[in-house]
Amino acid sequence: MLTRRILPGILLVSLLKGPGHNGMLLEDGRYWIVYHAYDANQIGVPKLRIESLSWDADGWPSLPSQAQKP
Repeated sequence: MLTRRILPGILLVSLLKGPGHNGMLLEDGRYWIVYHAYDANQIGVPKLRIESLSWDADGWPSLPSQAQKP
């Protein structure tokens, strides 16, 4: 399942923990992912996340929130 490849790697560079219960939408040629996660900065308050989803040259999903920052 595609979403199982996306969610485990989402939080590598984030303070969000425990992502899950995701859904995907394709609208006007753009992919979106909606999921929940817990905010480690706010004592685990659950957050609804909506992000655009793109694909790298190898066909792996990529989220803007996970871009490596210099």
